[in-house]
Amino acid sequence: MREKDERQAAPAGGRGHALRLDNREKLVIMGVEDVDNFNDTQINCVTQAGLLSITGTSLRVSRLSLEEGQLCVEGLIDGMAYSSAHVHEGGSGGFFGRLFR
Repeated sequence: MREKDERQAAPAGGRGHALRLDNREKLVIMGVEDVDNFNDTQINCVTQAGLLSITGTSLRVSRLSLEEGQLCVEGLIDGMAYSSAHVHEGGSGGFFGRLFR
């Protein structure tokens, strides 16, 4: 059932950017291109809408699929903020891009 809920959060055709936040404890993000960095209080990811910074406590990445453009975060989410800057335009890649070279 959980996987079905995560798929329903996806925009039609698998393109675009969407967020689904449940009770400030589970966040599903579609349109994720890369994860720049993360720890238990902040996650920075590059989305189709720009750089997204997620803040909170006890944050953890429960699912990441760059092929599907999906990121699932669990923990207590305090805030989300966008920046239009793309952090890795030079092709250097984010954390996972550098990890899997």
